[in-house]
Amino acid sequence: MLLWNQITLIPIRVRAEIFEEGVWPQVSSPHLIILILYFFTEQVSVPTLLASNTTVTENEDAVVMTCYTDATSTNWLFSAMSLQLRERMKLSQDHRTLTIDPVRREDAGNYQCKVSNPVSSTESEPVELDVKH
Repeated sequence: MLLWNQITLIPIRVRAEIFEEGVWPQVSSPHLIILILYFFTEQVSVPTLLASNTTVTENEDAVVMTCYTDATSTNWLFSAMSLQLRERMKLSQDHRTLTIDPVRREDAGNYQCKVSNPVSSTESEPVELDVKH
């Protein structure tokens, strides 16, 4: 069952057909199925960003930040700009977890995760990292 209030319609020029649940047309090309999936993609929800600790000691502590989302793509921002990874920074395979070990003074500031799917993108609220020396 399709719930129209949860679906974003993309303005594209295609002949759209609504099929009964469980009934699909015979398709000679896989592109039609991909188009249907793309056409009915929901808006991405605002992610939640949590840090293992927000006040850390320079060259002694590590911090782990995790972006909780169901979006298909995750990127990281530092001071509202794309995060440039340093050798001390590691991303998990799905890019949802950022580890900084050890933390240095230049790592202090606001971090956000930016998530997206084919039709929308949004950012988490910032998490401020305070680095003591």
